Formats: sequence, C-alpha cells, structure tokens
Amino acid sequence: MVYVLPLRAPTPLVPPESTDDRSPGPGPVIGCLLLEQFAVSEPSRELNERLDLMIAYTAAALHNAQTYQTVFLLPLWRAMGNVINGMHGKKLLKTLAAFAVIAIVTCVLAFVKIDFRVEGEGRLMPVERREVFVPYDGEVIEVLVASGARVNAGDLLVRLRNNELRSEVIATESQRDEKRKLISALLAERDEIIRSPTGERGNRVEGELAKTLVELRGLERKVDVLQERERRLNVTSPIAGVVSTFEVDQLLRHRPVRRGEILLEVMDDTGPWQLELQVDEHRTGHLFKAQAEATEPLPIEFMLVTSPERTYRASLKEVGTRVVTSEENKPVFEVLASLSDDQNQTRRIGAEVRAKLHCGRSSVGYVLFGDVIEFIQKYLWL
Repeated sequence: MVYVLPLRAPTPLVPPESTDDRSPGPGPVIGCLLLEQFAVSEPSRELNERLDLMIAYTAAALHNAQTYQTVFLLPLWRAMGNVINGMHGKKLLKTLAAFAVIAIVTCVLAFVKIDFRVEGEGRLMPVERREVFVPYDGEVIEVLVASGARVNAGDLLVRLRNNELRSEVIATESQRDEKRKLISALLAERDEIIRSPTGERGNRVEGELAKTLVELRGLERKVDVLQERERRLNVTSPIAGVVSTFEVDQLLRHRPVRRGEILLEVMDDTGPWQLELQVDEHRTGHLFKAQAEATEPLPIEFMLVTSPERTYRASLKEVGTRVVTSEENKPVFEVLASLSDDQNQTRRIGAEVRAKLHCGRSSVGYVLFGDVIEFIQKYLWL
C-alpha cells in the first residue's frame, strides 16, 4: 500500500479582537507525506489517529523551513546573529579591544600628517657640457685625445678629411691664379695702349680688365670660404673639461661621418653639478602643487647607487614642460636639481642616483597607500 497525504500550510491565527466570523479556509498544499506498507493493504485506526498529528507537525515544520529560506540576505543576517550571540564575556572585551585598535589606527592614518615625498631616478651630471658635432661630411683621420683626457677650450680633438672639398679648393685656387695671370697680362696690354693709344682696342682691354677683376674677387672669396671649411675639419674643444665619451679613439678612427653627427662630448667636472631626474607622470601632480605653494625651492634627498649608506641634499631647480618617454617606455617628466655646495662627495659623471622630492605633508594613510587610492580614483571613477 502507498498512502499519499497532502501537507498544507498552517492556517494563520485570528487575532482575538478580529470581528471577522468567517473561518479561514485550508492553506495551500506545500508538499506531501508518503506512507508505504508491505504487509497490510488498509491503514489501521491507530495509524489514522497518529497520521493526523504527524501531518500537522510535519506541515508546520516544512512551512517554517520554506519561509526561513526566503528571507532576503539570509547569510548576512545569520552572520550578524552569530556575531551578536558571540559578544558575551571575554569575547565581548576582545571585540571591543579590536574595534578600539581599528579606530585608533584609522584616526592615525586619516589625521596624522607626515612628509610626503615623490621618488625619482636619474644621474649626476656636470652643468657645463658640450657635444662636439661634425662640421662637414668627411672621414676621421686622426683622434688626438683619449677618454677621460682633460682638455682646454680650443684644443684640437679630431682631424677630418674631405677629398671632395680638397679637390674643390685646388680647382678654385687654380682658377684664381689664372685670373691673376690674366689681369697681369691685361695690365701690361693697357700700359702699351696708353703709350700708343687706339680707341677700340683700349675700350676692349678696359672692359676685359674690369670683368676679370670682378671674377677674381669672387674666386678669392670662394677660396676663403673653402679654406675656412677646411680649417673647420680640425675639430676643437668648445670648453675646458674632460672628454667623457668612452673609447673615443676606437669609436672614431677611420670612420666616415656626416655633418651634424656627434663625435664626442666634453664636460666641465670642476664647475657646478646637477641631478637630472625622471619622475613618473602620475606623480608629478603632487610635485606641481607643492612647487606652486612653496616660497623656496623644494628640498630633495638623494643617494648614489654605488654608496647607498649615505644621503645627500639638493634643491629643485626646474621641471620639464612636457612629457617624454623613458628608456622603459614609461611617460615621465624631466626634473633638474641643484646640488648643495657644502657636501663632500665623490662625483662621477653619469653616476646613477635615486632621489626623493619633498612635496609637503600629507596623511599617513595617503603616504602609505597612495598608489591604491590613486588606482581607485583612476580606474573606478564614474
């Protein structure tokens, strides 16, 4: 025997003050109770009496369970209930202590101010330096200096050779000499004409002489220009300093070069020095704001990568006006900083440095978690 008994939702209770005399109808079916018997095909009287009571309790339990599962945000309310139930005795003290610590830390992060510094990387370089360019196309035939050599302004650095220019100089000088000889002949002819004048011949000689003189002056100026170009093939140092190009002789000797190429670089390591830094673009907003509010140059602390055990001081001199791309293909701003004169440090050209630029004071939370805050502002802004 299979006995199927419907389970209905419990009838809601009627308040005592209700004036509605109608009896509530049966609730909706929410399930069923299955009973199986293998020996008897009819239910006994005792079974029917027990089933009435079982159906009532089972329907009420199932209805309560279904109602419980439909509560909105049930996991949240359950978690909150567990927390509230657990706040007794020692657990309550521990919870209050944890909340107090969190509140203190939050206040410190939000209201305590400390120095806010923007980081940058760069190199230590002399302020006075010059790149020596190729004046005209040619070939390097002699390098007269070595890497690290100290030179004075006007010292000969490199000799170049331009065969085409040399040929043009020779050809122009030959034309000039021919014109000079022609002028000498015309002057002699004019003197002869003066002693025995004839009209037409005298006019022709005077015309040719004037024309040849003009051509001679043009050739002489051309020779001067070409000779000046030849003199400039002897490249000299524009300033006194140190040749900073590495392996300059191996780099340049017998090498064909074109006008405008950089031959080498001379730097004055005895004069003032500066930091040439690169600051990430997303950090320069703080730098610009601090620079606008400050009445004095912003202080900078830096260290040499070769000797990180000591820090040195500098001051902000100039910030670039446009974004450039670094060697790592990141957008950066170029920053120049002046060194303090009262510090004793070993200065090497191009030494790598890491610097921190002071940009005023900010909350501890922003100093520690500024990257996270800026990420949220940048990518989650609506």
